[in-house]
Amino acid sequence: MDAAVDKLSAAMDGLTAGGAPETTDKPETSQKPENTDKPEATEKPENNVPQTGDTQVMGLWLVLCMGTVSCLSVMALRQRRR
Repeated sequence: MDAAVDKLSAAMDGLTAGGAPETTDKPETSQKPENTDKPEATEKPENNVPQTGDTQVMGLWLVLCMGTVSCLSVMALRQRRR
């Protein structure tokens, strides 16, 4: 068993890609860093939203709807009492 482990260890030690030197964990340092392109400034979108001409106040419609529901509720309650 020890002989097989020794052979396997020796085979693993000899494994390199085409006789290339063993690699290290340290990365190679370069003399001058690469220049990168600066990102372009983003353009603000133009505010070309078309006007619909709708100038009604939504609150007015809500008040009118609540008033209508109130009136219908009162009428229904009075109808039940009779």
